Amino acid sequence: MEWLIPSIISSLYGTSVLILIYTYLYKKQKNTYLLIWSLSWILYFLRFFFMLLFSLGYKLKIFVIGYYVFTLFSGLLLIIGLFIFLKQKIPSIYLRASGIINIWIILGVIYDFPQLLLTIPLFAFMGLIYLRVGIVFLKISNNHDYYNFIGYIFIIWGLHKLDYPFLIKANWFTHWGYIISAVLSLAAAIGILIVYFGEIENDLKNSKKKLHNILSSIPDLLFILNKDNIFLDYQVKDDNNLYTPSTNFIGKKINEVLPEDTAKIINHYMQEIINTHEIQVFEYQLSNTNNIEYYEARLILNKDDQILAIIRDISDKKVIEESLKESEAKYRSMMEALEDLVFISSCDFTIEYANPAMIHRFGKDIIGKNPLEIIIGNKVIFNENTNNSTQCISNEITIYDGTTFHLLTSPLFHANGNISNIHILRDISHLKKVETELRNTLENLKYLSYHDKLTGLYNRAFFEEELRRLNTFDNLPLSIIIIDVNGLKLTNDAFGHKEGDKLLKTLANVLKNSCKENKSIARIGGDEFTILLPKTNKIEATKLCLKIKKNCREYSIEPVNLSIAIGADTKIKIHENIDEILKKAENIMYRNKLNEGKSIRNSIILSIQKMLRERSNETEEHGKRMKELALHLGKQLKLTDREMDELSLIAILHDIGKIGIPDYILTKNGPLTEEEWEIMKKHCEIGYHIVKSSPELGFIADTILSHHERWDGNGYPRGIKGEKIPKLSRIISIIDAYDVMTHNRSYRKAISYIEAIEELRKCSGTQFDPELVNVFIKSISETL
Repeated sequence: MEWLIPSIISSLYGTSVLILIYTYLYKKQKNTYLLIWSLSWILYFLRFFFMLLFSLGYKLKIFVIGYYVFTLFSGLLLIIGLFIFLKQKIPSIYLRASGIINIWIILGVIYDFPQLLLTIPLFAFMGLIYLRVGIVFLKISNNHDYYNFIGYIFIIWGLHKLDYPFLIKANWFTHWGYIISAVLSLAAAIGILIVYFGEIENDLKNSKKKLHNILSSIPDLLFILNKDNIFLDYQVKDDNNLYTPSTNFIGKKINEVLPEDTAKIINHYMQEIINTHEIQVFEYQLSNTNNIEYYEARLILNKDDQILAIIRDISDKKVIEESLKESEAKYRSMMEALEDLVFISSCDFTIEYANPAMIHRFGKDIIGKNPLEIIIGNKVIFNENTNNSTQCISNEITIYDGTTFHLLTSPLFHANGNISNIHILRDISHLKKVETELRNTLENLKYLSYHDKLTGLYNRAFFEEELRRLNTFDNLPLSIIIIDVNGLKLTNDAFGHKEGDKLLKTLANVLKNSCKENKSIARIGGDEFTILLPKTNKIEATKLCLKIKKNCREYSIEPVNLSIAIGADTKIKIHENIDEILKKAENIMYRNKLNEGKSIRNSIILSIQKMLRERSNETEEHGKRMKELALHLGKQLKLTDREMDELSLIAILHDIGKIGIPDYILTKNGPLTEEEWEIMKKHCEIGYHIVKSSPELGFIADTILSHHERWDGNGYPRGIKGEKIPKLSRIISIIDAYDVMTHNRSYRKAISYIEAIEELRKCSGTQFDPELVNVFIKSISETL
C-alpha cells in the first residue's frame, strides 16, 4: 500500500486548496451552501488523511470507520449544498439512508464484514445520488454549457462510485481508481465553482438590467459631470425631456449649455460639493418660449470624484404650492361661513382659532382656553397628538346644555414639527332622535316578524323555525298540540270582527295560563293555534289538552262562549317525519271539530236570536206575526210541507242579519239618513253569511239574502228581478211590508189594514210579485 502514498498526498494537497477556496468564498458571501461545501471538502480531506494513516500501517478499526464515514458524509454534504444552491428540496430519504448506512459501516468494521458486503451499500448510495444530481443539472441546463459539464462529471463520478466495491481488490485498478477519483472530485469542485461564478455573473447582469430599467423608468434626469463642470454622461426616460439635445451638451461645460443666470447657480453648488463633500440640494428655473419651468437639483459626489446630478421637474409642485395658497384663503372663508362649530387647538392644548359659529355659541373669550373648560366630553378626544398619527378621530359628545354633537378631530402638521388639531362639531341632536325612533321601529319590526299582532303570541314564521330547531333527538318525545276556535267565522259574520278578535285574545290568555312554563305557543292561522312541547310524551300532552278545554269552559264571555277543537300527536322516534306528526294532530283536531261543530253553530244562532230580542222587542214580535202570516199565505198557495217548513223558518230568521247593525240605527226614532240606510241594507248579506255557515240552515241562505229584492229589479243587495228572485223571498217581502205598515214603528205610526192593502196594490208589479200580491190580498181580506 506504500505505493499509494504519493497519490493520497496529492489528493490531500488538492483538497486543501479546495477547502481554502470555498472557505474564502463563504467568508465573503456568507451563503449557506458555501459553508456546507467547505465542510464537505474538510471531510473529504479527513477521508484521505485516514487513508494515509492506514497506508502507513496504522490499521486501527477507528481509522477504517473514519475513512468510510467521512467518505459518506463528505459526498452527502456536497449534494445537500448543491440542492440548496439550486433551490430544490432535499429528499428526506437521503438523510434517512445515510444514517442507516453509517450504522452499517460501524457494525461492519467492528464485526469484520467482508469488504464487498461492507462497501456495497455505501458506494451504491453515493453512486446513485451522484447520478441523480448529474441528471438534475442536465435537466436545468438552461442552455448553459457549464451546467451540462458538471452534470456529466457527476454522472461519471456516480458510475465510478458504483464500480468501486467490485474493483477495489484488483491491484491494477487501485492506483488508477484513486487517480480517477481525485480527478473527478477536482473536476466536480471546479465545475461547482464555474456554476457558482456563472450564476453570480447572471445575477450581476440581471441586476444591471433591472437598474437600467429602473433608471429608465424614473422621471428624474440623471447627469454625470466631472470637477470641471463638464457633462460626461446622462440617463433620461425620454430625450424630449432634455433642455437641449445630448449632442449639444456632452463634453461641454455647464455655462456653455445653460443660460448664464441658471449656470451661475449650478456652478456655485458644484463648487460647494467639491469643497464640503456634502450632498447639495437646491432649486433653479429655466425659461422657454411658453412658460417657466422649475427644477430641484441634488448633487452627489461619488468615489471617482465625479458628480452625479439628479434633476427633478417640480413645475407641477410649484403650481400645487400656488394652488395651496389659494385654497388656504378659500378654506378660511369656508370656515367663516360654516354653520358647524370649528376650532383649532394648539400643541399646548389651548384654542388658537374658532370660527364665527363656535364664537357665537360659546363666546369670544374662548380663544386661549382649554376646550374642556367649555365643552363636556371625552377628554381623550382633545389630547395633544404626540405620536404623529394621521388618523382622524370621530366620536359623539354632549355639551353642557344637553346638545349632542358629532366630533371629528384631525391632526394638522406644521413645517416646524409642531402638531395642532382641528375639531369640527356638528349638531346631531335631531339625528339622534331619529336614530332612536328608527331603532325602536326596527325592534318593533323584529318583534312583529315573529309575533302575532292581535294576541301577542308567536306567529307561523316563528313556529316553523322553532319546529325545525326542536326537531332533534335530544328533544324527543316531541309533542304538538293544534287548537282551532269553533265558530269564529260565524261569530265574525254575526257580531263583527271585534267579537271574533275578542274570542282569539281570550283563547291566547287561556293557553298562556294553561302552560305558563312553555314559550312555544303560536297563532299559525286565522283561528288556529299550536303548542310545541319538547321532551313531553303523549299522555302529558293529552292531559294538557284536557286542561285547556276545561279552562276554556270556565271563561264566560258575551255574546258567544269560547269553544275550541283540539288535537295532539307525539314524535317518539327520530326517523319519524315531523310534518306527518303535525298532520296527525290536525286530523285529530278536525275530527273533534266535526263532532262539536253542529252544537256550536246552533248555540251561536240561539245567541243571535237572544241578542235580537234583548235589543228590540219589536223585532221579536215582528217575527212571530211574520210566521203566522207566512203560514196562512203558504196554505193559500198550496206550498209543499217542505216549503212550509222553510217559509216558517225564514219568517223567524229573515232579519237575523240585523245583529250586525249598530243599535243607534236599529232603534233610531225617526227616518234613517242615507248613510244609515246603506248600513241597514247590509243586514241581508250579514244574515246570508250567518245561516250559510250552518249546514242545518244553509238551504235558506239565498232566500234570506233576497228578501228585499224588488220585482222590477230595483231592490237590494243584488238587484235581481222577476222570477229570478226566489219564490219564498217574494212571499216574505210582501208579508214583511204588510206587517211593517200595519204596526207602529219608532219612527212612524201604523196605518190601517185597508190602507196597507191599497199600498200593496199600488206596488204590485213594481216592488212585489203581482200574482202573489193578489193571493195575499184575497187571503188577508178573508180574515178581516
